[in-house]
Amino acid sequence: MPWFMEYKYALASLKRAPEFLLTTVLTLALTLGAVLITASIGSTFLVNALPYPDADELKLLQQNITIDGSSDIRFQSVKGQVQWYKDQTVFEQHTLVHTGYEIGTSLQGEPRLNVSYVTPDYFPMLGVPLVLGRGFNQSEDIDRGAKALLISEKTWREYFNADPQVTQKSITLGAQQYRILGVISSRFLEPYLFGGKDSALWLPFDAGPQMGADWERTFAQLKSVGRPKAGVTDEQIATELESIIESIRDQWSGSVLQEIDPHVSLFRDAEIDNNDKLSLLLVFGALSLLLIAVVNLTNLFFSRALANRKKLVIKAIVGAKQRNLFLALFSEISVICFSGWGLSVLIAYFGVEGFIAMAKGYIPLVEAIHLEFFVLLVTFVLALVLALFFAYITLKRIDYRNLKNYIQGSGKGTSNQVSGRTIKVLVGAQVFLATGLLLVSSMVLSKALQHKVRDIGSDISDVYNVHVTSTNKSLNTEEIIGIQNAIKDMIRRMPGVADVASGGGPIGTRFYAYSLADMDKNSYGYLRSTWIGEHYLDLLNINLIKGRYFSDAAYRGEAKEILVTQSASLEIDPNGDVIGKSYIGLNDEVYEIIGITNDVFDAKIKYYNYAKGSRIWWPQVPEDIVLKVKMQNGQVLNRLALLDAIKQVNESLILWEYNDLEQLHVESVYQQTILVYLSSGIALITLLLASIGIFGVLNYNSNLRRFEFGIRMALGAKQRQLYALVNKESLLPVLIGLISSSALVLVLIQIFAVTLEQWVSISLVQAVLVIVFSALISMAACVLPMRNILKNKPIQSLRET
Repeated sequence: MPWFMEYKYALASLKRAPEFLLTTVLTLALTLGAVLITASIGSTFLVNALPYPDADELKLLQQNITIDGSSDIRFQSVKGQVQWYKDQTVFEQHTLVHTGYEIGTSLQGEPRLNVSYVTPDYFPMLGVPLVLGRGFNQSEDIDRGAKALLISEKTWREYFNADPQVTQKSITLGAQQYRILGVISSRFLEPYLFGGKDSALWLPFDAGPQMGADWERTFAQLKSVGRPKAGVTDEQIATELESIIESIRDQWSGSVLQEIDPHVSLFRDAEIDNNDKLSLLLVFGALSLLLIAVVNLTNLFFSRALANRKKLVIKAIVGAKQRNLFLALFSEISVICFSGWGLSVLIAYFGVEGFIAMAKGYIPLVEAIHLEFFVLLVTFVLALVLALFFAYITLKRIDYRNLKNYIQGSGKGTSNQVSGRTIKVLVGAQVFLATGLLLVSSMVLSKALQHKVRDIGSDISDVYNVHVTSTNKSLNTEEIIGIQNAIKDMIRRMPGVADVASGGGPIGTRFYAYSLADMDKNSYGYLRSTWIGEHYLDLLNINLIKGRYFSDAAYRGEAKEILVTQSASLEIDPNGDVIGKSYIGLNDEVYEIIGITNDVFDAKIKYYNYAKGSRIWWPQVPEDIVLKVKMQNGQVLNRLALLDAIKQVNESLILWEYNDLEQLHVESVYQQTILVYLSSGIALITLLLASIGIFGVLNYNSNLRRFEFGIRMALGAKQRQLYALVNKESLLPVLIGLISSSALVLVLIQIFAVTLEQWVSISLVQAVLVIVFSALISMAACVLPMRNILKNKPIQSLRET
């Protein structure tokens, strides 16, 4: 029979079995869709080059700074990096990048804009695409004082209506005017390492406020990237950078910095960070789902072959060979596999687009993820291989010789084509795979939820952060205090405002850490620091556990006082007996600890892992005006109304920062939110596929044993006895699957504990609950196939055999 006729009969046959068709196609579509999505994500993080010219050659240059015996590579000295930039001879291209914000005072609404301060090589090194104009050249390099910038395509369209003559215009930032050199295309994918947010403006590096910092002030936002000259090794780079920094040791050795050691690493590794581990977890999950689906579909195709055995018998009677039976099976199975693959491509397309929309700005390279032709081709071949595999094993289980026995025996009692041992292996395999995947998913989910719902130690509901600066840099302390008080009064009169207090934090986009040392100059390292004013702790419901609040003299800068959180007090003195003691703090001045508060945590996980509740509260000095505005329940602090109120106090004032702290918290834990969705989705699909699989194999087995059960019922067996029989037979493979899977997962988690620490949380109670739940689902799937058989009368079961 021609192959196309077999396909014609296969389609007609499948139309008469819509439930089977729907189940198999959806099972394969969901599984291959998950494989496509995770393979696309995995190839981006694990295989593909970064979307920059010769990206694998790029090096990240960091300073490992030692202060009081404690080293840290995350915070960089501007002076040291600038000296490296000016004196290095080992790089063809070298750029410094510092991210921050500027207020567009000449733009409508005076928006706060994300800014990157960069040196000229930034543009050719990263292959920055331009819509109009040019990037920086040597006239915009460090120490040139150039008043020029580039704008993003989004800024160009939003504030300049995509004017093609925009390079003849300028923007005023604060009180300074900058001419526009060019427009950067929206196709440019900024390195996540440079800040994680899309820049609206690019300014010369020396236009940034970081340039005025001394040696002791370091920045997490400062990055240095270079492309080495041909043949230059990492060791040669490190040697030259060490020589440069040593040549100016006299400039920094008098500060708190003891050592500055160069650290050279691949830019790719830093850009991807730990997301390659996340990718591996996702790939592991998808492959596990694929294995579960393969077992499921094997069961379903076995059942289908059993249901169609009479057709196969007829083919055998009329002389069909094994290859003809194989073609008949393959034609039907391949229709299912290729239909599932086609639907999986659709699922994957929307899945990838949804993941990009959900994760953009929170995970590096997310915009580079796409369905690659190679991945599509591989999954298509996989669908073909699965079709061949399912057809082959189904034919093997049917056994051509047994078909002849079936003919000779008129189909009586000879239909059991699959042994009891095979049934048990299939059930055990389902339980093994499903339990392992559920355990890993639950650990990822638990870790994400722990951080997502963690108490941050303060009440930020209906609280806004307001930071006001002035273009008038000649204001003295008394004038700043007067302006601050006037702004507070104006805000208090705004509709819906409940209270106003001075102070930064407790969560935010910036992380400040300063060292504290005892009187012998033994440092306790860098501790998370926040500057606060009067009523701050009360407004945010932060409790003073012991001691007192700041005095008025402390706010005027006349008394040197600090408060610390409970964890910080224990770091300083394990007995927590720090009140009344003096320590060396800012500018080597002596501060007295006067109080202890409850711990306050950062929402963003990298900041949380650094501080873990430890914090120093410094009295807010009258340099900047940073306020916390508490609104009445459900009321919104309108930005434009706030800006208007500030301008009424003084026209030179700028609304530098305006944040809803609740929204800031949501954004800070958004990576964990993504993990919650991913792990929950994998767990739900796992449960669905595993339940279908176990139900399918035992439903198949139950149908084969219909005659046996009919005889048992005819001889007086009760339903509970038959249920007990099935449970007893199913218990061993379920237990083996549960125990072996749990043991393997827990051993692997222990082996890779350090690598997976950021992503998984191990809890014995949680593991036991997951195992019990998996056991209950498995046993339920074992029992349910019996219902249709046992609800019939014995004679009906015998007739249906």
